[in-house]
Amino acid sequence: MRLALILFFAVFCASTSGIWIKLASADPGVVAFYRSFFAFLIFSPAVASGLKRGHMSFRQIGWSLAAGFVFGFHILIWIMAVRQTTLANAALCFAVNPVVTAVFGHFFFDERSDRTLWLSIGLGILGIAAIGGVDVSLSPQYLKGDLLALLSGIVFTFYLLIGKKMRRDADSASNRHYMGLLYFGSALVTGIIGMSNGAEFSGFSQLTWFALAGLTIFPTILGHGTFNYLVKFLPASVVSAGTLAEPLFAGFMAFLLFGEGVTAGTVTGYILITTSIGCLTWSLERARSGRVQKAGLPVGLS
Repeated sequence: MRLALILFFAVFCASTSGIWIKLASADPGVVAFYRSFFAFLIFSPAVASGLKRGHMSFRQIGWSLAAGFVFGFHILIWIMAVRQTTLANAALCFAVNPVVTAVFGHFFFDERSDRTLWLSIGLGILGIAAIGGVDVSLSPQYLKGDLLALLSGIVFTFYLLIGKKMRRDADSASNRHYMGLLYFGSALVTGIIGMSNGAEFSGFSQLTWFALAGLTIFPTILGHGTFNYLVKFLPASVVSAGTLAEPLFAGFMAFLLFGEGVTAGTVTGYILITTSIGCLTWSLERARSGRVQKAGLPVGLS
């Protein structure tokens, strides 16, 4: 239950991304850059200490930077997708990432996905489709954006799997070093792309700087940072399935902060996603109980 609570805390933090982006009046590439760069600054003392003491090998450094490049491209592709299709289409196309993660997680890490996890994924995807409702469109004009959202979900899968590879044998100190280098790699990619597009990196309002700070702390460090912490203890497919709850949290906050309406489709979607969360929690508890009983220990001692 503890890991499930941590996962949904991370999902809640990640779900605030849209709110901060909505408040930030800056080029999308610049928003992606500062989101990563500020996070890197927070982790930079740990990175400097780790590199000085040789806590990470050259191979680990390389994989950390590679994860950062992948994370940076995931952010940029997602922003491009949202700008070229409807939010409903983008959310539905991105929602296939737990399926892709489960397949590749089994192939690379021999992760097993039980029927309850697949039920959770299915209910989550149906919930997102219900929330989109009439906003989901199959118009050819949105095809490019739909494909980009799908690609963003696949890129997100490989970002999680690289994190799984890095975290499998790392301690907590190495996780801080890994996250710092990851954000450095992401900032490098998004910064270069932003400069090549001639974007402005300064002259923003106080509200925009505040939004960039919020984007750094909540969805980036507390959200994605916690995802990377959890992949050491949970299958990547479970962490990915947890992200299907983001529309539930995001919709609730949009209702409170911006007064966005709630339709019958939205209520149906929220019920399906809530049921999906219950199935995911049940799957985690069953897996935990199975591991403890296999070791010959009482469940309460795990």
